[in-house]
Amino acid sequence: MTSLIAHPQAPHQSDAVRALVAALQSVQAGPFVICPGSRSTPLVQALAQTPGLLLVPVLDERSAGFVAVGLARAGRRPVVVTTSGSAVAHLLPAWVEAGESGLGVGALTADRPVSVRGLGAPQTVWQVGLLQPYADTVDFDAATSRPADFALLLNTAVAGLAGPWQRPWHWNVALDQPLALAPAQPEALWPSGKHTTNTPADLPLHPQPLSRLVVAPPAPDERVLVVVGPRLPQDDQVLTQWLAQSSALCAAELAGNLAPGGLRQYDTWLRDPELLAAFRPDRIVRLGHWPVAKGLQLLLESAERLGIVVDVIAPGRPSDPLRQARVHTALPATLALQDWPLAPAPSAAVQTWQDHWLTLDVAAGLGWVPSQDGPLHELRLLPDLLAAVPSGARLVVGNSMPIRDADAAWTGELLPYEVHVARGANGIDGTLAQAVGLAIADPARHVWVYVGDSTFLHDIGALQLLSQPLPRAPMVVVVADNAGGVIFDYLPAAQVVDPAVHQRFFTVPHGLDLVAVASGFGLPARGVSDIHGWKSALVGLQVPLRTQILVIDIDAVVSKQAHNQRQTQARTAAMAGQ
Repeated sequence: MTSLIAHPQAPHQSDAVRALVAALQSVQAGPFVICPGSRSTPLVQALAQTPGLLLVPVLDERSAGFVAVGLARAGRRPVVVTTSGSAVAHLLPAWVEAGESGLGVGALTADRPVSVRGLGAPQTVWQVGLLQPYADTVDFDAATSRPADFALLLNTAVAGLAGPWQRPWHWNVALDQPLALAPAQPEALWPSGKHTTNTPADLPLHPQPLSRLVVAPPAPDERVLVVVGPRLPQDDQVLTQWLAQSSALCAAELAGNLAPGGLRQYDTWLRDPELLAAFRPDRIVRLGHWPVAKGLQLLLESAERLGIVVDVIAPGRPSDPLRQARVHTALPATLALQDWPLAPAPSAAVQTWQDHWLTLDVAAGLGWVPSQDGPLHELRLLPDLLAAVPSGARLVVGNSMPIRDADAAWTGELLPYEVHVARGANGIDGTLAQAVGLAIADPARHVWVYVGDSTFLHDIGALQLLSQPLPRAPMVVVVADNAGGVIFDYLPAAQVVDPAVHQRFFTVPHGLDLVAVASGFGLPARGVSDIHGWKSALVGLQVPLRTQILVIDIDAVVSKQAHNQRQTQARTAAMAGQ
């Protein structure tokens, strides 16, 4: 029977931990997001003693994981450090988002000695593989493995991190007592030889796309539609000019971080079956993630039935949920489109097709203009918000209704700031914590956040982060409070579920004063209930010196009426143009 009494520490444990940290430093890992815990003490000590590392304390592991996702969205190589036990399991939601988004985040988790695994020892769970299939996992025994074996495994593991980080990873480190670093040994554990070429097994999270294919340019008589879904802002900025000068028609979403011109009201008129069938491009070229707009989703879902060819450009991760792509490339978009000529002359037939649908799209946009009177709703406040975000900032938009409404409010111009939306696992999880990660990544760039009340409450633990003196940029958080998950009122559940059941288990009214919730964390917060208060509040938010939270009181009934009116009137105007 194995005793729970601490085993004598192997003399090389401290050197092994130092070697782990040196290996991560060699691949430019960081910042390191550190959660409190006893078992991870040697790891934290080694990090704190290493000059030049940015260490960020975060109280809970779930928030820490999403902070790391935000850092990765900004191009950093973050690593979360946790203690043993269920602390590791709290990283899984963030690792799911990172894995589905093609983001490299790392977990450095302390574990109990290998000898007590599976025996019911306190705070001992089976941590190896706990984050799979969303993480490449390496299990290190820093306490009892032979130095040569440990060094070989470390060489192999670090070789797997030497290139671009496009998926999560997990280094699990078994540590024994005493949980403190001993003085450095005279002989370094880290070998002087080159890294081995072996890498950790890459689990097939997704079928891999063909990585070297390029996308053929439009033929003179080919009607091509480029659909730009959510994509990281740092990818191929030259695409805006490139696509604007191509002979293809374009439908770009707000989170695509492009403004090549083209269609903007597609989410209204493409929902009409007659217009959807009549539109009918010959080919769709998809950039980035699966689109947010329902109209574009319907078009892609109808592609096979309508005889439309689909090509997909998805750097970072595969993205072909319908298995419909003729070409599915992982090349950066500018390389995948390298054969496209600039300023080509489309045929008269293609030009006529484009002109017709652009005219119809403009008519749909003019078919509905939000009233400036009456109660506030999202479609009234978002044009002001998009115009107020300062140049060079980052705007984080929550999933569900916020990103759909923001996309509807966007007029299509190139915005002087980045737009970020979490689309990997397509949920409201961890939005505020991801925004904190972006703010830590670039302390000089302000971060604005627009979320709904359910998203705000779902990530309430991140409010503690917002109240801490972290090395981050000032943040503005705007919350549209319509008293619950009102998006479900627009979905099939509202039509098939008893109204009382629908409200209790889908809408889930929170009944909370969100200003009081934020104030309870010591955060400056205020509520706004009318258009005049909203416009006045925006003036004071232009150059925030510290985090501010603005809660907008939304009348859910008025909001739904406005959404339905927009859809009906825009579609009617488009049908008249048809």
